[in-house]
Amino acid sequence: MRHLVIVFALLGCGHKDECERLIERAAEVGAIMGEHPNGDPAKDLADCRAHIDEVRRNPIAICVLAASSTDEAKACVAGPLQSQRDDALAARKAAIQQAAAKQAAAQQAAAQPHDAVGPLSAQLADVNKQIDALLQPRHAAEPDVPTKYAALVAQRKDLEAKLAEAKRAAAP
Repeated sequence: MRHLVIVFALLGCGHKDECERLIERAAEVGAIMGEHPNGDPAKDLADCRAHIDEVRRNPIAICVLAASSTDEAKACVAGPLQSQRDDALAARKAAIQQAAAKQAAAQQAAAQPHDAVGPLSAQLADVNKQIDALLQPRHAAEPDVPTKYAALVAQRKDLEAKLAEAKRAAAP
């Protein structure tokens, strides 16, 4: 009987709790995905244990702990990350569409013929064409699109202000 207690004691000493297993698996998944674990493992372990009830309810943590391989754990993490990326992309597309609608309204307003306003209208039309070209799907994956878009929108805003001033000056 005494030997049986020693065996159970030794087995219990080698058993890792949920937080230890989760942090180990997260480090493995992060290494595979090209990411490095953040912070101090001891601090992460303490944070996990302090919030163990939240960890036990977290679907990603549940999936990672239930995974039988690192690849399965990676799938648990990759799915929600892709979902977040998709949501961010959808929000970005919606913002671009809103800007395009504002641009169309500005084009209609600028279409009014005024002799003193002609050159500004032409410049504004050119900027709007550049924005239209930038919003085409083939450009959506380019990394510098947000920077170019912001510069063109600023240029358009400036031209719209100058055009409005020119129209006020040209009005009888």
